[in-house]
Amino acid sequence: MTLKRLRALTAAAILGTGALIFGLAGCTGYTESSGDVLNVWESYNNEEHRVFDEMARQPFEAWYRQKTGKPIRIVLGRVPFDGLLPKLKTACQTRTTPDICRVDVAHVVQLAYGKAIVPLDTLQAFGGGAPEKLRGEYVPAAYDSCLLELKQPGGQWVKHLYGLPDQTNCLCLFYNKRLFRENADRLRKAGLDPEAPPATWEQFKAYARALTLPAVSQFGFAMDNSLWWTLPYLNSWGATFLGRDGAGNLVCTLTEKAAVEAFKYKVGLYRERFQVDGVETSAEAGAWIPGAVDPTQGFANSNYAMIFSGPWNLENLKLAKGVELGVGLVPQGPKGGVSTTGGSNLVVFRHCKNQEAAFEFLRFVTSAEFQLKWASRLGQIPVRADVMDKVDLKDRPELKVFYKQMLSAQARPAVPGYDRLEELVNPELELGLKGQRTPEEALTAAAKIVQQQVLSAVNEL
Repeated sequence: MTLKRLRALTAAAILGTGALIFGLAGCTGYTESSGDVLNVWESYNNEEHRVFDEMARQPFEAWYRQKTGKPIRIVLGRVPFDGLLPKLKTACQTRTTPDICRVDVAHVVQLAYGKAIVPLDTLQAFGGGAPEKLRGEYVPAAYDSCLLELKQPGGQWVKHLYGLPDQTNCLCLFYNKRLFRENADRLRKAGLDPEAPPATWEQFKAYARALTLPAVSQFGFAMDNSLWWTLPYLNSWGATFLGRDGAGNLVCTLTEKAAVEAFKYKVGLYRERFQVDGVETSAEAGAWIPGAVDPTQGFANSNYAMIFSGPWNLENLKLAKGVELGVGLVPQGPKGGVSTTGGSNLVVFRHCKNQEAAFEFLRFVTSAEFQLKWASRLGQIPVRADVMDKVDLKDRPELKVFYKQMLSAQARPAVPGYDRLEELVNPELELGLKGQRTPEEALTAAAKIVQQQVLSAVNEL
């Protein structure tokens, strides 16, 4: 079997749609591009687009000419964020990809495995050295989402930098200060401070119980089921998702003790029953059950006292009637309070005729000066750790908590077809939450199916 055929089969096995075969589609030419033009596809919202156009296009053109003495022109193309990966697949097959594109963090892995994007650390402009050398300038988890170790045809695993982060986010604990205040006596009776969020997972469970009043449909906590929303538990217990066996092959490590203990805790939030005024209840609302009121809506309705959420919900929930929004860190577990991350990265496609200039553009828009202005104007988390204490947050004090949380956040598993992981793992997690499997049985089943349907194909490369 030829290597090309094997890669095609592997791509189909991993993604089910063949979306990972960018590199096999001949992504090598783009007649409409030239060395003095960089075509950039971006998917920002309207406000972000205006700011990006203003701050990135002409300023970079002037900066690049001053630095190199050469002209450069940035051509921005707006594309939808949702559904971008299939569009890029088509563009690659027809040789019409952009030079640079903003993509979801989960999609960098597919593009890298498909050999569609440039390992940035191989460029002259990178300046040599290890691919990790710029990590200290950026939010670590955001940088790590671009730092990938891929198996080569000869069996070696080689690490490269496949992009730079342009936006990042994480999960924090949202709590309703009004409900904390109204239940202050119950909280104090449990030895808890009604003026502060829980600091540890042990405290978190106690808060959730004290804030649960089934008679008025009030629950202490509401959660989501999926893998991404489960990662803060796994991370905080020190669990890993991926490991290597003695032969260097990837293995799913969800069966390890730390993962089982973390998931057992999460399951217990819903399955452990207790009495409140003679009514049996649980601290978690069952918000993950299909058809239930989801965590965000239930929090806005003041039915849920605590949820985990991201900066994208800050403004809406601050305006919700009856909600006095507080934001706290992910509670501390055996290995700290470790959130998961989302966001997007900028990548350079292999066809790009001026890859050095493209890298310079990525460094320009992720520079400290650019990120300070970007985060201050838009109220976002900068991807640079060195500007977090300089952003003007007087109108957005809640973001300070996100800034702190980001510094200990952890990138999601670097597996091609992350969406496929969710499809495979989520049903098993649901069975565990429903009590149809023990936490250990659910994770064992999830690990087995991930190994069979995803990692085995990667290991055959």
